[in-house]
Amino acid sequence: MDKGFFEDISVLHQFIRNFHKSCNPVEMKVDLNRTQAHVLMAVAKNNVNTMTKISEEVGLEKGSFTTVVDSLIQKGYLERIRSEEDRRKISLVLTTEGREVATMMQQHMGNQAGKMFHTTNKEDLEAIKQAVHVLAEFARKVEG
Repeated sequence: MDKGFFEDISVLHQFIRNFHKSCNPVEMKVDLNRTQAHVLMAVAKNNVNTMTKISEEVGLEKGSFTTVVDSLIQKGYLERIRSEEDRRKISLVLTTEGREVATMMQQHMGNQAGKMFHTTNKEDLEAIKQAVHVLAEFARKVEG
C-alpha cells in the first residue's frame, strides 16, 4: 500500500469521528452519555440482542457493559429477557420508550448526515454511498 492510501484512511477516520461528534446525545436532548447511546443504538439495529453479542459490538468488557445496561434499564429504555431454553443466555430488548429514543436518535443522525452532504451533487452523493457500501462489505468480510 502506498502513502496516499494510509492518508486517505486517516482522513476517513477523522471524518467519521467528526460525524459521531455531531451526533452527540446531549445535542439530541436525551438523557444519555455517548456509551449509553451507543449501546441503545446497537440494541435497536440488531435482531439478535444477547448481552454477549452487543457487548462485543460496542467493545465493552462484561463488567462495564453490565453497568451501562443497568443504567439503561433504570431509565426505562431496555429490558433483560432470560432465555427459556438456556437460563444463562440473556437478551436485551428495547422498551416502547427506548424505541422512541432510538428512533429520535436515528432521525437526528440522518439530519446530521443531510447537513454534511447538502452541497454535494447527486452523482457524487451516489458515488459516496456506493463507496461506503463497498467499504462496509469489505469490513464485514474481514471481521468475519
